Amino acid sequence: MAGTAAGISVDLSGRTALITGASSGLGENFARALAAAGAQVVVAARRADRLDALVSELRAAGHAAHAVTMDVADPASVAAGFAAAVAAAGPINTLVANAGVATETMSLDQPVADMDALLSVNLRGVMLTAQAAAQHMVASGSPERGDGRIILIGSITADKIFAGAALYGATKAAVRHLGRKPGARMGAQGHQCERHSAGLFPL
Repeated sequence: MAGTAAGISVDLSGRTALITGASSGLGENFARALAAAGAQVVVAARRADRLDALVSELRAAGHAAHAVTMDVADPASVAAGFAAAVAAAGPINTLVANAGVATETMSLDQPVADMDALLSVNLRGVMLTAQAAAQHMVASGSPERGDGRIILIGSITADKIFAGAALYGATKAAVRHLGRKPGARMGAQGHQCERHSAGLFPL
């Protein structure tokens, strides 16, 4: 099945993608786009009710879709989420590490709780999900097939300054770096690790 995005026809038949942060925003739209292009999708997030609604929508459109609850900042939740995803959909060969949180608090006023949330979800969460995906792909034979894809979603705030987004931008700069270093190692193992920076646009 081929889908069209930005005027480009893409056929992702045979690919199974897990998308984190898929209960809203970019993640929700990534799931729709991948499903429309023929991929089987597993949507992951903390809000199970939103995931169930998205899966119902995708299935009604004739797409293969599954939902797993996952808190990317919690290693046990990530492990359980991947296990549930594989049980429902089979081997995962694509990860879209999209989950993230943002605040609009100026640095001088930013509470420690906000700092912890930004770092645990935007940085730790990306590393945990990329690590889990890579381990699963190695175990399932992706290096031999050369079909493993790990996509890290960054932000233009890694390079541009926006009021109230200093720490958020720092976490996204770290994601960009993760895409370079672990990406080089994953590439040597037969995976392709990419990083993409999201801009400012209506969802």
